[in-house]
Amino acid sequence: MRPSLHQASSPEYEPRNPGSRTGECASGTCGIRPECCGTSRRLPTPEGTAGRLETSLRGVFGKVTVHGESSVNCTSCGTENQSDRKFCKECGTALQAACAACGAANDPGDKFCGNCGSPLAPEPAPGDASPVAAAAPTEPSIVEGKRFVSVLFADIVSYTTFSESRDSEDIRDMLTVYFDRAREIIERFGGAVDKFIGDAVMGVWGATVVREDDAQRAVRAALELVDMVASLGEELGIPELALRAGVNSGSTSVGPGGNEKGLVVGDLVNVASRLQSIAEPGTVFVGGATESVTSRAIDYEAMGEHSVKGKTEPVAAWKALRVGSMVRGKSASDVRPPPFVGRERELRLLKDTLTAVMSERRAQHIAIIGEGGIGKTRLSEELKKHIDGYAEDIYWHQGRSPSYGDGVTFWALGEMVRQRAGIVEGEKPARARTRLRTIVADFVPTEDDREWIEPRLAGLLGLAEMPAGSRSELFAALRTFFQHIAAQGPSILVFEDLHWADAGMVEFISELVERSTKSPMLVVTLARPDILDRHTNWGSQHRSSVAVRLPPMSGSEMHQMITEYLPGLEHDVVDRLAERAAGFPLYAVEMVRMLTASGELVEEDGRYRYEGDASVMAFPDSLHAVIGARLDRLDATEQSLLQDGAVLGQTFSLDGIAQLRGEDRDALERQLGRLIQLEILDLEDDPRSPERGQYGFVQSLIREVAYNRLPRQERRAKHVAAADYLHTLGDPELAGVIAGHYMGAYEATPAGPERDDLIESAISSLTDAAERAVELHSHVQAMSLLDHAVELAADAGLQADLRLRAADSANKHGDVERGLVYIDAALEHFDTAENTDGIRRAATAKSELLNGYFRSPDALDAIEEVYNAIDSVDDPVTVGVAAEAARSYALTNNSDESIRAVDRLLPAAAEFGLEDITLDALITKATAFGFAGRYVEAFAILRGVAEEAELRGSVKASARALNNLASLIEPDNPMESLEISERLNEAVRRIGDMGWIVRNGYGLAFSYLADGRYEETLASINEFADDEQDPFNLATYEYLRGAVDHLRGPTSPEIVDNLIEVLGFYREDTDPQIQAFYLNSVAQLQADISRWDDAFDTAMQVDIRLSNAGLYIAAQAAAWTRDLERLETVAEQLADCPIPSVALRGYVAAARSALQGKTSQASTLFADLIDDQSRKLYGSYLTQFRATFAMLVGQDDPAAAQAARDADEWLTRTGTETLRRLWAEGLPPESRAELAG
Repeated sequence: MRPSLHQASSPEYEPRNPGSRTGECASGTCGIRPECCGTSRRLPTPEGTAGRLETSLRGVFGKVTVHGESSVNCTSCGTENQSDRKFCKECGTALQAACAACGAANDPGDKFCGNCGSPLAPEPAPGDASPVAAAAPTEPSIVEGKRFVSVLFADIVSYTTFSESRDSEDIRDMLTVYFDRAREIIERFGGAVDKFIGDAVMGVWGATVVREDDAQRAVRAALELVDMVASLGEELGIPELALRAGVNSGSTSVGPGGNEKGLVVGDLVNVASRLQSIAEPGTVFVGGATESVTSRAIDYEAMGEHSVKGKTEPVAAWKALRVGSMVRGKSASDVRPPPFVGRERELRLLKDTLTAVMSERRAQHIAIIGEGGIGKTRLSEELKKHIDGYAEDIYWHQGRSPSYGDGVTFWALGEMVRQRAGIVEGEKPARARTRLRTIVADFVPTEDDREWIEPRLAGLLGLAEMPAGSRSELFAALRTFFQHIAAQGPSILVFEDLHWADAGMVEFISELVERSTKSPMLVVTLARPDILDRHTNWGSQHRSSVAVRLPPMSGSEMHQMITEYLPGLEHDVVDRLAERAAGFPLYAVEMVRMLTASGELVEEDGRYRYEGDASVMAFPDSLHAVIGARLDRLDATEQSLLQDGAVLGQTFSLDGIAQLRGEDRDALERQLGRLIQLEILDLEDDPRSPERGQYGFVQSLIREVAYNRLPRQERRAKHVAAADYLHTLGDPELAGVIAGHYMGAYEATPAGPERDDLIESAISSLTDAAERAVELHSHVQAMSLLDHAVELAADAGLQADLRLRAADSANKHGDVERGLVYIDAALEHFDTAENTDGIRRAATAKSELLNGYFRSPDALDAIEEVYNAIDSVDDPVTVGVAAEAARSYALTNNSDESIRAVDRLLPAAAEFGLEDITLDALITKATAFGFAGRYVEAFAILRGVAEEAELRGSVKASARALNNLASLIEPDNPMESLEISERLNEAVRRIGDMGWIVRNGYGLAFSYLADGRYEETLASINEFADDEQDPFNLATYEYLRGAVDHLRGPTSPEIVDNLIEVLGFYREDTDPQIQAFYLNSVAQLQADISRWDDAFDTAMQVDIRLSNAGLYIAAQAAAWTRDLERLETVAEQLADCPIPSVALRGYVAAARSALQGKTSQASTLFADLIDDQSRKLYGSYLTQFRATFAMLVGQDDPAAAQAARDADEWLTRTGTETLRRLWAEGLPPESRAELAG
């Protein structure tokens, strides 16, 4: 009998997964709880935003008629304008559609350009499934005629000189890599490689597939080629390796040509080649048409006119400097950013990692860590601009963790889900729920998964109560949602300001990456170094994560950035600015803004000058001081407005600031507009964004400085007013924000009556926030919030109740000692106060905690006296006491008392509707029946509970019942146990407990191995091959892989010895169940190569109270050596074995008859045994019975001969060559002859 870790473990006693972070039983068997574009989400806005947004659902140009005149709705603000207007009268947004291909103006509503025929794609509506998706191309076809085409020429500079000094094989290898990467880049940006000529490459856009942004894609690809070759040079140790490129666009003839991509001919192609030839190494030159149609998205420097071969007129050229914005010319902010300098290596890492994610289809994590103002956010913005030109859809998600203290749970994740669903702030719950259901239906293919995921997303967003279940189940649902999105296209998730995030958010991110080994997903986290104080190995916690520390920029990099940012500025002024910035780009930008606001820095015709004496320029000593100096230049009203906004947070709505100040919205809007002009605030006006209409600080440091300047007394009043306003919105997601405001008010108030007046509100808000954190299974967050509440509470009874709530979170998080501290402190109060109800609640909590961590004797000590003192179980508290007593009795092998306790509690549990306790109690009772040998009752109850729990949506209870049923039923019906375990596999994936998933996966692998299903064995374990497995699971993985090879053959004593060496890991384990598995496995391997004596001796060492597999192996060894004495020894042991062993008893009886010479009786016994067990046993067990039958009885017996044929058929069909040779004596004569030959 091939041993199994699943079979070796008794129900209710699965060992906890040492890697489990959830604080729940890793196996889940015992039921004892150790228990699209992504701007960040802003605070809620009124419903008006949703109404304005509706206009964009009609498309970019919603044409309507008013009073007989044609009008156009502005795509930005929704205002109606006359059709002949070019810009919106309200907000200044362009109203006419410019063709991205040729630049010609077109009428609103036109689908194709009237000048060149290129499609005019509308802007996506809110909730667009791919906010940074590629523009939809037309179907590929090669049709003769003229097209607006963009052509790219690129070649390696000084290739001839380079190749002369190197070996031809080295050159070939380098060119192979270069060509492969060049093709990948061109195709990634939607182009087609037309040809390679030597070291040159020609790419074409628009010849067969037409997109409105083809020219931009060509330039982006050219810039990427330049970077790629420079990176290749670093890899190969050839720093001089460089590429130059030329891009030209225009109408040219396209038709069927020498390849499937069509033939592009004409002067356009020649000019592209000439532009490449005049470009400097490491640069991209473009022609006039290309510059004209791409200048909104690409930054250029004019390079003048050049005489080129083959052209009578000079050719104007522009050097492409960088990608300046998104493909439609929309930047992330209207604030002019400085040039991107000094972070090229880090951006290349992000790009290369994304490429690896897309090709390998597995999740990767880049943790960007650096001080405030160092450039973390800018890196993510550059990545977003980079992917905007990809031909393949990339799903972008972005969310920020706000700095409201400990109160806001999973905020960033909620932002991402809202973004993906297109849910606007302030949207009516019913409509938001509809949007959520729609997006779930779009991405989640199966109805079962939709019904599982959508309610939990709704709970996350506060649109509904969170369904019951564990944290791991919530994490699994959220993770599965993002994995389904990634299945439709590579996904990027950017988590900003992670240093403010709650512990649960950080754990979810780590788990998302670790468990998305087959999902193309790039996770980018941005955090200050503070995160390392709480998560010391952040970014290096597993092999799919990389930490990148951003150091200050060098002096030369700062000098370059400022020079390019402020062209024309005097060198001595640039030197002073670069010196004072100390490597922090934000410091330099804030100094520039300060000088601009003061009038000392003047811009004229794109050139800058400093009107003052640079030698006496004075700058504040720190970045905070620079920002403070800027704020000092504002008038008092503007400073006060910024301080109020800072109280509300990093972002805020017009309604929120109006409520806080009690002022007119229109007046405030004008004042906020001036702060936008001063580049202190910005306004989200993207019609695709659910945060449209929100104001935000340009940089979080500005908000911090503004907030810290608010006097403490004013700070108190503002926080209370903000909390009162947020209360009126009725959004459960804001519980943590509200708690943060009350705590801010409390901390800003000196000791005294005013402070005392805040305590009740502060405690109430903290407990509300803790309840929200518990709902989202962020238990560390909940404990922190409740600790604050305990500190504020003066009443000892309230403190005790709060500590019990905290203990529940400690239990679920897995912090046993912290939980016991909470409970013991509460018990001390309840004992002193003689509070019987409190004592019962605390004792129940203590027993539950201890049972969950396999300290059942201690758990019984904690609960038994309290339980015995109960006269009747007649309320929820006494039901809880009885349930814990039942569990404690069961886990200390007192089945009778356990069953009695369950019977006492069930009527009251039904009366009070305690469904979860009822289901758990029935599982406990059934398991106690199983321990007592009352299997029919145990099986009946467990089957019923599994079905009922599933109907009621209790996945954990259903899974626990299935697990215990599979464990109890396996000894007598392995195949049914396997079917149950396969059902269980689906359930545990929904629960998301990785320890349980891995354990059940390996259990299935052992079952498949015993049934000869080797490919399924490998598939089960290979799912975990890329995971970072603990030594136990790693040894199991290696053993199973080796066992498959061993059974398939050919095997040898050396192979068996190697496998036994792998098993040596288990030999050192003191767990009796693991020892049983180790001995069983070694004995089976010894039997497989006919080491019958060793196999018998090893198998007989197995504790028969834990496993009967050793007796199976010993019986096989006795039968195949025809040793009746040994077989009788097995029979004696079997009589004392408490584990059901019907098949084994039948095998021993049949073999004994054969060895005693009772051939006819043996034939009948074997035939009946095989007939009875044919649908119950794994294939290898049944085949061993058949081969033994044929070997002992002889094949003159027809039934034995048929058994031999059946055995050979199974061994041949499954490819089990090792056992075919081992059992050759029990196979048909022709098979024996074949094996002997």
